[in-house]
Amino acid sequence: MKARLILCRGCMAYLGPLVDNRPHRHHAGQIVQSTGAPFLLHGAQGSQRLHHAVLPPDTVHAIDSAGKPVLVLLFEPASLPFALVAGAPAQATLDCPQRMLGRLPLDLPAAPPDARLERLKALARAAEGTVRLTELAGRMGLSPSRLTHLFTRSEGIPFKRWLLWDRLLRTVDRLTAGADLTTAAHAAGFADSAHFSRSFRAHFGIAASSVFRSRSVQVSRCPIH
Repeated sequence: MKARLILCRGCMAYLGPLVDNRPHRHHAGQIVQSTGAPFLLHGAQGSQRLHHAVLPPDTVHAIDSAGKPVLVLLFEPASLPFALVAGAPAQATLDCPQRMLGRLPLDLPAAPPDARLERLKALARAAEGTVRLTELAGRMGLSPSRLTHLFTRSEGIPFKRWLLWDRLLRTVDRLTAGADLTTAAHAAGFADSAHFSRSFRAHFGIAASSVFRSRSVQVSRCPIH
C-alpha cells in the first residue's frame, strides 16, 4: 500500500509505515492509531506496545511500526487545547485532517467570521520577505494588539503560526503541481528550500525530502481548505 499524507491548515494526517524512528520532538501535537498490530512507542515511560497514543507537543519520542501502516494525526497546539484531545479516541481511516479532528468528541467554541481578516491574509500573501504584523495593522487602521486579538479569536491560532501553515500549504500546492522544491518554497515565502525543510521537520518531526522526493508517499492537501 502506498503511504498517503494529507495537509490542511492547522493539521496533517499520514497513513503508512513509519520508517524514521529515531528519538525526536516537534511542535505539533500528535495522535497515533494502529491499523491492526500494535506499534512500539519509546518515550519517557520506557518502551510500550500500544494501539493508540496521544503525544503532547515537544515530547521526545520514537515510534516503531515494524513496517506496518499506522495513522498519524498532527495538529497545531495553539488551535486545539491539548487537554481536550488527550482522552479522545481516533479512527484508523484516513480522511481530511480537519474532518477527523471535527469528529473527535471535543467541545470547541466557534468564532464569528471577520471580513477584515481576509484582507490581512491577502496582504500577508502579497508581501515579500519578512511579514510584520505591525506594518499590516497600520495599513488596516488597527492597532497590532487589536488585530492580534481579532485574528486569534477568528482563526484559532496566532497570526505567525497561521502564516507558517499557509506557506507550508502553498509550498505543497506547487510541489504537487510539479514545481521543484526550491522554486515552490521560495514562491510560498520561504527564504529557500532549506528554510522550508527546517520548518517542516521542526513542526512535524519528518524530513521534507523523505516525503516530497519519495515515490512511496502520495502527498495532497485537503481541497476544501
